Amino acid sequence: MQVLVGNFVLFSGSLSAQQVSRDSLNKLIEQAPSFTIFRENYLITGIPFNEKPSGNNSDIKFQISFKQRLTKRALPYNTYLYLAYTQKSFWDVFKESSPFRDSNYNPAIGLGKFLFKDSIQYGLVSLTAEHESNGKDSIDSRSWNFISLSYLMFFKKDKRLLIRVWYPFGYKDNSSLLDYIGYGELSFFWDLKDQRMKFNITARKGASLDLKGSIQLGLFYRPFNLSNQYIYLQIYEGYGENLLYYNMLTSKIRIGWAILPAKLIID
Repeated sequence: MQVLVGNFVLFSGSLSAQQVSRDSLNKLIEQAPSFTIFRENYLITGIPFNEKPSGNNSDIKFQISFKQRLTKRALPYNTYLYLAYTQKSFWDVFKESSPFRDSNYNPAIGLGKFLFKDSIQYGLVSLTAEHESNGKDSIDSRSWNFISLSYLMFFKKDKRLLIRVWYPFGYKDNSSLLDYIGYGELSFFWDLKDQRMKFNITARKGASLDLKGSIQLGLFYRPFNLSNQYIYLQIYEGYGENLLYYNMLTSKIRIGWAILPAKLIID
């Protein structure tokens, strides 16, 4: 059997997983490296679709994300402890000096637990303490801390639903942040064509009573059979794409290259 090692098996943010038995999952954890991809790693570039493209509104967006599992064997209550780090950057490469408009740094420590029914994995739950900031000072400083709780549900082998909620604290330099990103997000993942193509959608609703929030659509296509590299198309509409301009509307379509967790063969 082939299983993709990533978020939904080892508590990161990848798009691929598969329901497996308790024994097979334990064997998978023993074989898997402790240091792996966390969320998607990608480099994409694109333009706005609500205004005429120019060097001032076109950019490169990239994300680097990895994690370190701290325990090879299960802790009490069959949980696992891990450290994670994600960096998301926005690069105005088409401007004369090619500055970085904003970079968001997101370290985390989490505890995850697999969920089983009749010895078959049907989901997982994780509790994470996180910090996110953009590393700037003065009026451009943006940061917040939060505790997040995630619950992943499997639907057959190719569809998954992720519910993630957070409790924020320590965000006085961007006190209206929650009006734009809310208190959680809902994500749906769908593997197509024997995992050669993947689709996901993530939605957030701001805490304010108006229509603030965001939707991000992703389409991944793997051009080569024996590869964990994908062509990645991303569409983002809404607020909160980055911390510096969380209260500004973003409407972007971008395309590029992504790396997702590689396959691991188990019996």
